[in-house]
Amino acid sequence: MAKATRFDRHENMSSETREEIMDLIIKTKLSEFGDFDLVNSLYGLFDGYFYEDTLKKHQKVIEAEDITLGIRLANVIKEVGSYPEGVTQVF
Repeated sequence: MAKATRFDRHENMSSETREEIMDLIIKTKLSEFGDFDLVNSLYGLFDGYFYEDTLKKHQKVIEAEDITLGIRLANVIKEVGSYPEGVTQVF
């Protein structure tokens, strides 16, 4: 898996964004775009892991084939990218 940044999902992500991510997971799994890395990267958002490079790579491919789905994914990437980067605590 590619490098990920952390963010506080509970602090930053709205329920609407969580619903959008889940819908994107379902739509991509049911399409030809259902690549493991893409789906896993989307699920990672629920745990506060942002695999930006992986998501952007897939977004470009998807947008070339399905403009609406590609734009929806781009919007999620943009929103999550605006969240402050989290600090991982070691105990």
